[in-house]
Amino acid sequence: MAATGHPGARRGLPPTPAASPRDGLLFALLHTIPGRAIVVGAAIKVFDAAVASALGGWPAVLGVIDTTAGIAIAAGAVWFLVRLMVAAKRRLLWRVRRKLMLSYVFIGFVPALLIVAFFRRGVVPTLADAWARRRGRSG
Repeated sequence: MAATGHPGARRGLPPTPAASPRDGLLFALLHTIPGRAIVVGAAIKVFDAAVASALGGWPAVLGVIDTTAGIAIAAGAVWFLVRLMVAAKRRLLWRVRRKLMLSYVFIGFVPALLIVAFFRRGVVPTLADAWARRRGRSG
């Protein structure tokens, strides 16, 4: 097996782009809007918990802010989960597509070859024999 320069070459996967700083989790958390929503929401929740423990209770305003932070975390997490599912589906479907192409060869191409082979084996000699007989009668 010749190395083609990408990690998926031996397994038959599509070529993967070279790793860049944009691919990391830290980049996704700090440089995308959903990632920032998760970080800011978590920071607000930590701040709310510290204020609530310092005050000895949970003021109503902190409850609203805490709920908003929870919604921001949930929305960011949903976005990341959707992106993860899309990436996983893409990799899974690549493997399935390879198998489907092989099955299409066996379902479509092989039966066509068999039809041609049976035609040549059975019909062509019969037609040749009939042609020879007809030629013999008329000649």
